[in-house]
Amino acid sequence: MGELIKKGFGKLVSVEPSDERKSDEDWGWRKKYEGFCGIMNLYQSQRLYPGKYFIGIYDIDLQHLKTSAGDLITDGNQITLTTKNSKYIFKWLETEEKEGD
Repeated sequence: MGELIKKGFGKLVSVEPSDERKSDEDWGWRKKYEGFCGIMNLYQSQRLYPGKYFIGIYDIDLQHLKTSAGDLITDGNQITLTTKNSKYIFKWLETEEKEGD
């Protein structure tokens, strides 16, 4: 596993093939995760792909998605992760602590 960089609540906003020539049969399973919300962990690879990042996100039912390692661009609460096969856009979702929580 890599080094945990950030943990919070997040959402997969969209995912597209990094190469438009990808066959939908091989690649298309990722689309079902668009809109998926849950606990999101951002990791930096330490051994296999030094300097690359990957994301794991899981919900209360323990359904999950783990990306492969890729290049990361952040813009405020938005993360764009480009891997060999996919371009993911994730968003950190703000959570407010209420008095008494």
